Amino acid sequence: MPLTILTNDQVKSILENLTLAQLDGFQRNLSKALHEYSTDVKAVQDGTYHQPQRTSYGNPQTGATTLFMPSVGPAGMGVKGKSMRTRTQMHKGPSQLAKRPRGQPF
Repeated sequence: MPLTILTNDQVKSILENLTLAQLDGFQRNLSKALHEYSTDVKAVQDGTYHQPQRTSYGNPQTGATTLFMPSVGPAGMGVKGKSMRTRTQMHKGPSQLAKRPRGQPF
């Protein structure tokens, strides 16, 4: 499954350029999706949604693993991303910590 990963600047630009109507719609859809996800409300006739499987990516340079967790609801789909270091990485000195994509330490 191909993933498109937006940078912080891209997300910021998208959110800053929303019209008031788009922002209101975004807020309503996000609120509804979070409510459905947290309360397990089923809106499809058969009572279930197909939830895509999680996808992980291991960075060979830093050893960090990023987990992409998609979720689908009646208003659309979204994805949560979580990056994690291994226990070994957490005990290394500051100079050996994982780096951000542009090389800055976390």
